[in-house]
This record gives sequence, structure tokens and C-alpha cells, in this order.
Amino acid sequence: MSTPSLPQRMTRNVPTELLRSFVAIVEAGSMAQATETIFLTQSALSLQMKRLEDVLQQKLFKRDGRKLVLTPAGEELVAYARQLLTLNDRIMHKLGHVSDPEPITIGMVQDFADTLLPDVLARFRLEHPRCRLTIRVGGSVELLAYCRA
Repeated sequence: MSTPSLPQRMTRNVPTELLRSFVAIVEAGSMAQATETIFLTQSALSLQMKRLEDVLQQKLFKRDGRKLVLTPAGEELVAYARQLLTLNDRIMHKLGHVSDPEPITIGMVQDFADTLLPDVLARFRLEHPRCRLTIRVGGSVELLAYCRA
């Protein structure tokens, strides 16, 4: 009796959220600046790039002092990633589910609401025009009490 043969190599998918973050870093010029366009922390972006390198089994960036520079594999990936994301966005625009998204609630202290919120909301609105936000501004104690309610 023979044993069934297993495929030599499993087909893997490249998660589009990792490609989107990769392209954002390339376009922004740094992870720190990319955080402003994709709303992730620098540590989350770094973890995503590690995961993308693991999926592809390729190094995509190398350090040149404090600067990130694309490796040859990273250079090659940029064009493919842009094409794939364009196609993904086209599919979602044409065929994606059109129901209203659930509202997102954001709590923020007054200092940040006055200084950061207007710009962040403007950029968020451009990226997510159908999203509904509920924003609660108050002191830390009030916001914690609201979260626990």
C-alpha cells in the first residue's frame, strides 16, 4: 500500500494588508512617516514587515544608518504589490458588500482632541468615507468609566 504524496510546496497567499503597509512605507520613505497614512504604530508596522519577509522568505529592507533601503527583492516586490493592491481595490469597489459599516467609537482627552483629531479625522475620512465615528472627548477618568459601561 502506497502513501499518498504530499505537494512539494504549499501554495501561500500574500496578505494584502501586509502589501498595503509595505507600499505605504516605500511611498512615505520611512516606517515613522507611514504610520501617519495607514494608522498603525511603528511597532505594528515592523511586525507586519517581519511577517511579510517570513511569508516571502526574502529580506525586503536593509538598514543604511538610520535609513531603510529596499533590497533587490524589495525593489521587485513594489511593482507587483502596487498592481495587486490596485486590482484588489477594484474588486472591492465593484463587488464588495455595500452595507453600512458598524460605527467606531473613539475616546480622547481634550489636549489630543484639540491638536491631533482634526487632521487625523480628515485623513481617515478620505480613506474610509462610509465609516461612521462616534467621538467622546473627556478626562481620563471619564473615558475609563465610559469604556467600562
